[in-house]
Amino acid sequence: MRDDKSRTRIAFWFIGLSSLAYITPTILGVFFFYGTLTAALDQELRTLASSIGHAIDLSSGQPRFRDWARVVHTEPARALYAIQLFNLQGTLLESYGIKGSRLLSPKVKELNDQGQQVRLLVTNLDYQGKIIGYLQLEVSTKERDAATKSFIWTMLMIAPFVIAGLSFCGYYVSDKATIPIRKAVVGLRQFLADAGHELNTPLSVVSAYTESLQKKLDKAGLSFDEPAIITNAADRMKKIIDDLSLLAEIESLEKESTYVDLEDIVKQQATEFSIRFQEKNLQFVCRTIPECKIQGNAQALHFLISNLLANALRYTNHGSVEIALQRDGAAVKVVVSDTGIGIPENAQEDIFKRFYRVDKSRSRTSGGSGLGLAIVKAITEAHGGAIEVISVLDKGSQFTVTLPTDGFAGERPQTQPRAQV
Repeated sequence: MRDDKSRTRIAFWFIGLSSLAYITPTILGVFFFYGTLTAALDQELRTLASSIGHAIDLSSGQPRFRDWARVVHTEPARALYAIQLFNLQGTLLESYGIKGSRLLSPKVKELNDQGQQVRLLVTNLDYQGKIIGYLQLEVSTKERDAATKSFIWTMLMIAPFVIAGLSFCGYYVSDKATIPIRKAVVGLRQFLADAGHELNTPLSVVSAYTESLQKKLDKAGLSFDEPAIITNAADRMKKIIDDLSLLAEIESLEKESTYVDLEDIVKQQATEFSIRFQEKNLQFVCRTIPECKIQGNAQALHFLISNLLANALRYTNHGSVEIALQRDGAAVKVVVSDTGIGIPENAQEDIFKRFYRVDKSRSRTSGGSGLGLAIVKAITEAHGGAIEVISVLDKGSQFTVTLPTDGFAGERPQTQPRAQV
């Protein structure tokens, strides 16, 4: 399941980046296409301006067309432009071709004239070294705008097919890309499982011989600390091996998932821990809700609850510990609160890392493997859930595990930040 999610995430990243690689050149292409057509219009206007210079009479001090009306009639293409002559004061003297703006606009290259976008070119008319008027040419940008819109619509119409193709390629490539990762992960899991199995055998021998040695010493009336130290070390090593084996099997939890009653699991663990809390003179409260069924792995959920309660027991010397079940829409929350030593704020994000210890000396003497909370988080996420911790140093901690009722099939719920109390 997690491999499929990783593959899907890689595919989405591939599609996103590929789409960006498609969209960015498309946008740049639109600007380039638009700019090229605009430059072509400007070139047409410059060519027209140079070609009609012979038809302008400047000798009278006022620019006049000689026989431009005849030229317009004999060359219909000229009628696509507005051709205007202005004096120095900006007064329109003559106009030929399409209807122009009738206003001199020397500083404007494009404007909207009566609802129609036009491109302009204004040139000075010099006579004997003096400017005596202006020639203003206008051409409609309708064809340019229509061509640009057609280009945009074409790119938009191809986009779904491009994205569909990228999606297929992305999913295919992500599958190929994750093959080495999946093989490495499978190999690592198998190594952990094999190592755990192989280490358990000599460890059992060590424990058995230590126990036998202790019995012989007792019969001989001798007392040494070494056998007890060896036994404690062997027990701790067995705990680490068991936790590593469970961590390696997390990914296979979905295959063994069923609908389990979380209320029963919490009650069973509460019963087992109640005596241990009494021995430590701690008040223990268990609050459950009926018919609290979720899809999950019962063995893993037992470990999750057990580890949270064991953590609370280990780090709470006085006061109380409470475990509660709460409904939250389509999810169920398991909340374990204590009045223990708390967790420093700078360590709260690290406590779910493997072998991380807030207080190394305390953790080792209390028998912890350093994997408990890492496994709790892995189990929670394997069930599609989320875990958060709120803790104040010397006042206590609260762990909240949010699990969707549809378990592995559900999306991971979003936890809302809460104020520390």
